This record gives sequence, structure tokens and C-alpha cells, in this order.
Amino acid sequence: MHRERSHSLLVLILSVCVSALVACADSAPTAFDSASGSSESQVRPNFGLAGNSGCYTVQFSVALVPTNFPTFTGPVTGDLEGTAELTFDLPFVFRGVVGFGAGPTSWDITGGIVSEVPLAFRTQGSALTLFAPDNDPLLLETHDRHKVIDGVRKANFTGHGVTDITGPQVTRLDYHGVLCP
Repeated sequence: MHRERSHSLLVLILSVCVSALVACADSAPTAFDSASGSSESQVRPNFGLAGNSGCYTVQFSVALVPTNFPTFTGPVTGDLEGTAELTFDLPFVFRGVVGFGAGPTSWDITGGIVSEVPLAFRTQGSALTLFAPDNDPLLLETHDRHKVIDGVRKANFTGHGVTDITGPQVTRLDYHGVLCP
């Protein structure tokens, strides 16, 4: 019992010390470095203690409209800029007020914080869509995740959004995640 308690105390003390060292380190990432020497300033991440992984933490939005069901296309804005095209694998299954769907998304990134543009890659997405009668019965809530298929080393995105089914069928999704070109 005494040995377990002293082991737990040692782990706690080591955790606090490591956290303090990381927080006080001079090379900890605090902001983006601006690349100089060009007429157009490019933003490059300062990875500091995380190493030079070449990955980006990104937040962006997509406004998808049906173009030829089950395909949806729309602009990507935010840390990533360009277009996205999602094609659901059929059938898109509804069980009561909840729908389940999956399919690939093609991303054509032409700007934003990623320095390796243009960038084209594909992800496999899975979506959970539900009618939200407690909020507004004419809104569909969507929650989805994407993982890389090809074109980049890593692309893991999580998105949340809504579709207003009373007017033009626009699905607005806000994403966050990691992109490694």
C-alpha cells in the first residue's frame, strides 16, 4: 500500500515538473512565423516542441449544396480555402429521425495557411444526421468525421453543422482537425 502511494506521488511530481518545463520553454509554439523575402507573405507554423512534423491544425467551414444526388459540392473557407465534393455511398439509411451515411470527399485546396498549395486529396467520411425537433423541426443537424484516403499523409477532420430544409438545401459545416501534406 505504502509503495503504491509513493509511486503515485512520484508520478504526480514528475508530471507537474514536466508541465512546468514545457510551459516555460523558449521554443514553445506561440504564434506563426511569417516567411520573408516575397511580395506575398506566407504563413508557416512554428512547431517548437512538437517537432517539425509539417502538420497543420486547421479550422474551416464548408457550405455544401446538392449538385447531382448523392453528390454535394461547395466552397471551403477559413484555414483551408478551395472546394470540396462529397459523394455519399447509397443507401443513406434513416432510422426514425436519425440518418447514417458515408462516402468519399475530394478536397481541392488552393489557399489558406497550408504552404503546399495547390493540394488535392480525398477523405472517407461518415455522417450522423438527425432532425432536431427540440430546436427547430425544419433543421437537420449533421455530425461527421473524415480520415485520409490518399493525396496527403494525414487528414483527420471533425465537422458539425445544420441544413435548413425550408429553403435552398445548403448544409453548413464547421470543421476542425489536423492536415499533414
